[in-house]
Amino acid sequence: MCSEGKTSINAHILSQRKVDSLKNHKPILQQILDKTDLSEESLPGKPVVELLGDCRVLVENHRGITQYDLDRICIRVCYGVVAITGCNLQLRQMTGGKLLIVGMIQGVELIRGRQ
Repeated sequence: MCSEGKTSINAHILSQRKVDSLKNHKPILQQILDKTDLSEESLPGKPVVELLGDCRVLVENHRGITQYDLDRICIRVCYGVVAITGCNLQLRQMTGGKLLIVGMIQGVELIRGRQ
């Protein structure tokens, strides 16, 4: 076998290894999280939903409200929609990336992919 053929085969093997390593490659921010004590909440743009007792829900990094009723409020996030159900729900505060919902909270649900 001539050396040109070997070079071609070696190049193919190396490029296949690159493709395989990219398939298993985690985003750089996720790698940093894995190696440090930082939580995933520190990733920019990730939604954070906090239930404060049974009467308040804080949502950070939202993309807007899709439904607003006294018994259901739906908020768009990067994964889909966060649906909050309860009684006498009100949007108490809304700033650039945060909103606060108050009322008697009965449930908080993530509906993936629905926007």
